[in-house]
Amino acid sequence: MNPQPPTSTDPSQADSGRTPSPRAFAIGTGVAFQTVGGVLVIIAIVAGIISVWVVPKASAPLSNWIDFFGKEHLPSALMTIATLNTLIGGLAMMAAGVGLQGERRSSGRVAMLVSGLMISCYFVIIITYIVATGRILPALIVFLLYLVTTIMFALARVSATELRKFPPPPDLNAATPEILEEFRQKRLERLKHYEP
Repeated sequence: MNPQPPTSTDPSQADSGRTPSPRAFAIGTGVAFQTVGGVLVIIAIVAGIISVWVVPKASAPLSNWIDFFGKEHLPSALMTIATLNTLIGGLAMMAAGVGLQGERRSSGRVAMLVSGLMISCYFVIIITYIVATGRILPALIVFLLYLVTTIMFALARVSATELRKFPPPPDLNAATPEILEEFRQKRLERLKHYEP
C-alpha cells in the first residue's frame, strides 16, 4: 500500500497547484499578435525605404490617380499597397494582441477580422503581380507575408472559439453597485475598530 503524500492547508501552496486559465491560448495568441505586428511594422518601414531604389521609375509622369494603376506604374502601385497593408495591418495586429492579452470578449473576432482583411489584400496583390506584371520575386515575398498572416488568422480563430466557450469574467475595474456596497460595509467594519 502506497502512502499518500501529506496534504497542505497552506493557501499559498494551494495557489501554486492551481489549474491554468482556460483562456491561456488566447493570452498567448495576444503575445504572438503583438510580436508579429511589431515585426510587420518594421518590415513595412524598411520596405518603404528600400522601394525608393528597387522599384523602377516610370518614364511618363502621372496625369491622374487612375494612371497610377496603369501598366508602367503598376509595380510601384503594388509595392505601395503591399507596404501600406503591412504597416496598417501590423499596427492593427498589435492592437488586437493587446485585446487578446486582456481577455476581451470580442478580441478574437477582431483579430480574425484584421488578419482576414490582410490576407485578402495580399492575395489580390499576389495574383496581380503574377498575372499583370509577370514578376515572381515580389509575388513570392508577398506570398510569405500571406502565409504568416494566414497562420495568425488560424490562431485568432482558435482564440475566438476559446473566448466564446470560456467567456472571461466581468471587468473587475468597473464599480458596480454590489462592489461599492461591499466596499462601504468593509469600511464601516474598519471604522468600528477605531471608535473610542
